[in-house]
Amino acid sequence: MNYAPVCDVNNNPSNPVIGVRSFSDDPSAVARLAAANLNGLREEGVIPCAKHFPGHGDTAVDSHYGLPVLQKSWHEMDQCELVPFRRAVAENVPAIMTAHIVIGSSKLPATLDPAVLRSLRDDLKFTGVIVSDCLEMNAIRTECGGTVQGAVAALRAGCDAVMICHTVDLQARALDAVFDAAQDDQAFMQQIVEAHGRVSAFNQDKYTLDPPTSKQFSYASFDDIASLNAHNAQVASSVYAHSTTLVRAQPGVLPLKKERRLVFVSPGEKGITSGVVEYGDARTRSPHSPPAFIDVLKRHNPQIDDVRFSGDGSSLDDVLRAVNGADAVILATRNARLAPSQQKMASELAKRVRNLIAVATCDPYDFLHDEHVKTYLTIYEPTSSAFEAVADVLFGISNARGSLPVEQARTSLEVKEFDPSTDMSQVLSLWHETLQAYQVPKPHLENLLQRPRAHHFVVHKNSTVIGFAATFTQPPPPSKPTDPPKGLITAILVHPSHQSAGIGTALLTHARNHLTSHSNCVSISIGSTFPRFFPGLPTPPCIAPHHHAWFIRRGFIPSRGGPTARGELARDLWIDLTTDVPNAGTTARLTRAAQRGISLRPWTKDGEAECLAKQRTNFGAYAGWVEGYEALAAAGLHAQVMVAHDAAGAQVAWTMMLEPGTPVFLPDLAFPPLLGQRTGLVACVGVDGESREGGVGLALVAAALEDLKRRGVERCFIDWVTLVGWYEKLGLKTWREYLSVEWRKAGSSSD
Repeated sequence: MNYAPVCDVNNNPSNPVIGVRSFSDDPSAVARLAAANLNGLREEGVIPCAKHFPGHGDTAVDSHYGLPVLQKSWHEMDQCELVPFRRAVAENVPAIMTAHIVIGSSKLPATLDPAVLRSLRDDLKFTGVIVSDCLEMNAIRTECGGTVQGAVAALRAGCDAVMICHTVDLQARALDAVFDAAQDDQAFMQQIVEAHGRVSAFNQDKYTLDPPTSKQFSYASFDDIASLNAHNAQVASSVYAHSTTLVRAQPGVLPLKKERRLVFVSPGEKGITSGVVEYGDARTRSPHSPPAFIDVLKRHNPQIDDVRFSGDGSSLDDVLRAVNGADAVILATRNARLAPSQQKMASELAKRVRNLIAVATCDPYDFLHDEHVKTYLTIYEPTSSAFEAVADVLFGISNARGSLPVEQARTSLEVKEFDPSTDMSQVLSLWHETLQAYQVPKPHLENLLQRPRAHHFVVHKNSTVIGFAATFTQPPPPSKPTDPPKGLITAILVHPSHQSAGIGTALLTHARNHLTSHSNCVSISIGSTFPRFFPGLPTPPCIAPHHHAWFIRRGFIPSRGGPTARGELARDLWIDLTTDVPNAGTTARLTRAAQRGISLRPWTKDGEAECLAKQRTNFGAYAGWVEGYEALAAAGLHAQVMVAHDAAGAQVAWTMMLEPGTPVFLPDLAFPPLLGQRTGLVACVGVDGESREGGVGLALVAAALEDLKRRGVERCFIDWVTLVGWYEKLGLKTWREYLSVEWRKAGSSSD
């Protein structure tokens, strides 16, 4: 197992602890690269662990030494910090490490805060192991009651495993404390049992992409290891060569001439060598002695002078005397933004030196905005390979090929409100161009897009619509009137010639923010209810696999359960009534129902009150269900419903069986017309709670199919089916398939 990748977004240049451990200050870039990293680990049989949830990148305090506080709302964090973690969860990362940081008005660091860890479970849908960061860090050890009690508190808050890195005595005392607390608290004991189950489930076969059990391992010889190390060093050198970044250069300064007088200036009494660094300091902790930067430079210019300066400023005059008359000065800094002595030295050298070259050996922020330093490179890591790569650039052996991962200009896309009067015709054409499997007739599509509770958005290029987002809100059911509405993103469409330019992400973010902030939605799904387009995220080949994955990677998570009768997949079904009804399945169900004394006949006005009462009792929680039956009754369309009666004459099951042209319910559905004009609908199939089992439901549908056929309907559509294999017993087939996915507002589980 490797405690990586770092999913923190380093959007605070003054961060003293994350820095170059982060991939970028762009949340989307961090998400993409972290996903590549964790999947790369898994491919090689290593279990990854994303860290530090909910995000340590925008802090100015090092949690090794204090307790950082992040004054952000969950909504703000969802725009930045949580983006990589949502992507990691979508990639099924098996473990996530917590951060010792306080969020908002909480009094507890995330590691000890049940609300934060509950949001990770319930809102981000993480089902793996939650690991604490080291509890010997001062954020816990001195600020929150100590390491031992911190272990108990972290497990109570929802961690599955706690980390105590250095001290065996603290590990033993923490074990005793957890044992004692669990003995006295059965609820805590149950938490420990559940945590043990998640940790015990860790195995490489389950959590890696290429299980080690499928590989043929053999012991490597020393020669093999030497060859492998040489190969790895070659790969590393290539990576460093591609990452060395020339931020800016004064004309004529580079490349350096080997015969010129050069001076190398660096902080500290000892030269900059590779190892673990402390920010703003020159100390290293390395068990070996790799080449220092000066040694690498001397390979190119053996006469280069090596000058060090102290942090108290006392050596400034000595440094200035040493650089006097030099053709060029190379100033190596390490996190100078956090070290005033390094900033001052750079400022003084810039005033006096003709050709100053600054090399930031760790964080790239040292002189990012200091235009007095006219030639500036950054290498992101003070290691031998990085020194060698930048030396090759300085002396003209290779070119700098890296690019800054921070403070890059990002394309600003204006997302506007959809205006039907000017945008509708273009949106209809965009729909037909991008959704080949869903060619809804344009007049019907136009009608559906203008239904109540719709709110759509567009992106223009000049006056042309190149992106479109359709959203709806679904009010809570009558049985739960105080629940928040449900957000529905029906479609994100981007013109093919403008894809992969951030337009879809901009539309999705804007739509999501609108639904959560303006409509107060807590949960957002892909699809829609009324009007009815998709019952979920279409699966390939109805949309391209990478478009399907695009939504998942942005935090729309499917349920984690396995295939069941009510699995995470929904289907639209159909049957050709002209050729496939009646069939052996329909005949058998109707015969069996008659033998049980079940009679099947269309609804009548006389049975209206009983039917509507039982719909409200059994199905009041389903959006549009009761309203649909009420609308049919109000329109006098009782014959569009099939009803099953038991031997005593009581109604026990119902289904709509709508022929083409029915003005109720059927016009709300987008897709039946795609099967042909003579396509009817079976919908809202329900059996009374006391009469389920025994086949009455299938007999009811069989009777409805035959009734539709007698009325001249040629095909029948049944949408949003989650029961697997039930309707298929009557000969229905899958037309399209969808994955049920959900994005939940972070922090909502704690509201």
